[in-house]
Amino acid sequence: MENHHPAIISQELFDRVQEERKKNKRETKPQQFSPNSLSRRIHCGNCGQNFRRNRNKPWEYFRCVSATTHKNLCSSLTLREDLIVEIMINAFRVRFDVDDPKLIKRLQRMLIRINQNDYFEFHRLKALTQIQLAKRLKDIQFTDQDIIQMERDYDKFENQLVEIEDDRKYRLGSIKWLENIKTFQDFSGKATIEYLRAWILSMVIYSKEDYKIYWIDGKETEVGNCIPIKPNIVESPKEFYSEGELQVDNNPELQVMTTKQVTSGKGGDLNTLDEEDRKMIAERKLEPNLMVKNIQKQLSNSVIMQTSVPVVREKKLKVAAYVRVSTELEQQKTSIKTQYSYYLYLILKDPRYILADIYIDDGKSGRTTEGRPDFKRLMEDCKAGKVDLIITKSLSRFARNTVDTLTYLNMLKSLDPKVEVWFERENILSLSEKSNVLINLLSALGQEESVNIGEAIAWGRRSLAQRGIVRPAVQGYGYKYDKNKEWVINDEEAKVVKLIYDEYEKGKNMREIANTLTEESVLTPGGQKMWQVSTIRRILSSEIYRGNYIYQRFHSGFSLISDRVKNTGELPMYFIEGHHEGIINGEQWKRVQTMLEENEKSRKENFQKYPVDKEKNDAFTKKLYCGECGTVVGYVRGINRQMKSYEKRWWRCNKGLKGHCGSIHLNQNYVEENFSQVLMDIKFNPAFDEYLDLFMKALKITPEEEIQREQLEQEKEALNQQLYKAVENELGKAGKDAKLIDYLTDEIMDIREKLLGYTAREEQLEEVAKEIEELRKNLEAYKNKGNDDLRYYKSPPDFKREIFENFIEKGTILEDGQIIYQFKSGFEWTAPINYIAFQEQERRRKKAKTQLEKKEFLKGPEVKALLKYCEEPKTITEMREYLPRYLTNPNFKKYIVKPLLEKGIIKETIPDKPTSRLQKYYSIK
Repeated sequence: MENHHPAIISQELFDRVQEERKKNKRETKPQQFSPNSLSRRIHCGNCGQNFRRNRNKPWEYFRCVSATTHKNLCSSLTLREDLIVEIMINAFRVRFDVDDPKLIKRLQRMLIRINQNDYFEFHRLKALTQIQLAKRLKDIQFTDQDIIQMERDYDKFENQLVEIEDDRKYRLGSIKWLENIKTFQDFSGKATIEYLRAWILSMVIYSKEDYKIYWIDGKETEVGNCIPIKPNIVESPKEFYSEGELQVDNNPELQVMTTKQVTSGKGGDLNTLDEEDRKMIAERKLEPNLMVKNIQKQLSNSVIMQTSVPVVREKKLKVAAYVRVSTELEQQKTSIKTQYSYYLYLILKDPRYILADIYIDDGKSGRTTEGRPDFKRLMEDCKAGKVDLIITKSLSRFARNTVDTLTYLNMLKSLDPKVEVWFERENILSLSEKSNVLINLLSALGQEESVNIGEAIAWGRRSLAQRGIVRPAVQGYGYKYDKNKEWVINDEEAKVVKLIYDEYEKGKNMREIANTLTEESVLTPGGQKMWQVSTIRRILSSEIYRGNYIYQRFHSGFSLISDRVKNTGELPMYFIEGHHEGIINGEQWKRVQTMLEENEKSRKENFQKYPVDKEKNDAFTKKLYCGECGTVVGYVRGINRQMKSYEKRWWRCNKGLKGHCGSIHLNQNYVEENFSQVLMDIKFNPAFDEYLDLFMKALKITPEEEIQREQLEQEKEALNQQLYKAVENELGKAGKDAKLIDYLTDEIMDIREKLLGYTAREEQLEEVAKEIEELRKNLEAYKNKGNDDLRYYKSPPDFKREIFENFIEKGTILEDGQIIYQFKSGFEWTAPINYIAFQEQERRRKKAKTQLEKKEFLKGPEVKALLKYCEEPKTITEMREYLPRYLTNPNFKKYIVKPLLEKGIIKETIPDKPTSRLQKYYSIK
């Protein structure tokens, strides 16, 4: 900003001074400094400032910024680089057992786990959900101060996450370095600050002997007496000297512990521990089995164990527990066993309770009640009066869909007697007067959480993508993961990628390239044998093959039932250049993109769009399967552009379309007729009734099986009692040996599976009976007019779409075109016809149609006009000329003249003296 204020000196004098400064300035070479790996990672414990690096050959020094400014501001000392390394190494000695021969491997696994895991997104989601819940329950369960503290903790977590991701380069370097390290002695002798930084996130230093170490896995190690040391501020010599002698403050609070006295709850030297501490640490090595530990934790937190049941009844309550986990991982299986043991103990422990059952849905999502068989069984048992009280962990375990939650709670409330649900985590009883508002609010939050889980995780990944850090769940074709979860080239697949690019540049089209790869038995990216044009196009146009990555090209939508959809601007996409090593060089990739654009432009110019298809029967989509290879049967439409009336529709195995399966293609009319014939056969064929009787008989529980089921129930009850006692005993022993609990739970789970098998058969039997009854109602109007020689039922009704959609689960097409229909309750049936019979039937229909058309034509106006014309004898040529459109038709005499002669409508006359043997005249009689 020129002339902002009055100048003190003239412009001329100012310019002369600047010239002199330039002349007197010494030329210096810029010093080359290596990056400071501890920048902003060493903090002063005495004043809170950061340590700064200063270089003084041959050593680097670190000192607090305040102490560097003035020694009276901070008492921290200057620490040389080798002393920093010693501090870091000593922290390893305090935290880890350096005599453990597997320590190096464990250190390496720690880094690999941090690089591989995406659990940061889980913690982010958890924190955001807690904050959201706290805001909505403000003044009910949370205060303003609680929310502020949650937000502060979350900000701290985000800052730590940034630091962790910034340290990735150190972790990668240390992982590689550890490959040549065998012992901790070797580790400590060769370690540098850059290598040690991979495990140490930051340090707070009070003195050479006193410091705190914050590790990459979130743990903390404290060494020495970590109390801030006040600086020795010199105000006046008189205050420190009296008669020539130095006055020393002997306040014991300011004394610093020696290294031999160092100890901490998070790490320390065992030589300084008293006997009680030694016993405590020795017992920790015998950590209780995880299952017992979790049971004990849940029991200690259980509201049910601490409060009385509000429902007052004279008789004992029939109590059921509902358990659900959303995946089938091994950890979740352990969770099921733990929860089973917990609820069993909880219910049997209370004399007011009778165990109704424990209902378990494993690997099921709570977004809807679809696919949760045990939940449905629980609801049916409630209707049957077998349950008085349901205990479940939380609203989200019961259902994350607000509509389902309220619907089922209202249904349970309407029963007589009413069935109550106890949500442990929220401490809510469904029949309580004050519960309605909370249930509505919390179930809505549960549904929102279910929808937002994927969004929150995606948000965390987008935050990393903004900084160029992405971890795709699946690597692209041509790449593989190394042990650090980084993309490296897969040599075998890379050859295929290069071949595709080279062949396309040479002029081959995508179909030709796909056929070549299929013929050479090269597997597709999905492991299939047959290459598709779409796969070739995707590889040719993908950025990953020149080393770049586009993040979030697709997303999972924003609804409760999520589908993966293409990102058309709803969310930001991130272009990450140089994400990995490219297989194709940039110049070739650009040439191929130019060719793709030109070919696409040419295709669009010559493209003729098919007319809208209004005849496709969508009911068959994803319902028909090939009996030979198991592939889904797809729809094919054929149009002859020269013959506008020619249009055919088939259903054919997708592999068969490309010549990789020998199955035949079926005319859509045949599939529709086949189903109509099946319905006729179900109603009128006695063989179906015999089959159905045998099918239902196989589902019925035999007397022997009923006895076996009773024995299993008794065995399960006995094992439940044993498990209850085992849990009781192990809780008293602090759970040092839980093998018996684990064994009993496994046995109970096995018996449960067998009992569920019986239950499933009974439920299927009911479903079959119900479905057959409903099906027969739909077939009441069908009439049997017998079968023809092709086994076709005569005059069957047209295809009934609603019956097909309501009753058919799938159809399997056999080699001869027969279709085996599987109904939704499990029974199967097929029509007595095959595709050859259909083709013969079609031939007969066509012939009959032609004959009918001929008869109608002979009665038509053209023939009537011809007969009037033939009142006087006419030659065949004259007759043709009268009907010009038949002038060149070789069948004129066969289909018009001959039938008229046979019916006696016209007569044939031969002259007395014909000029040739073919001279004949035709006239009406």
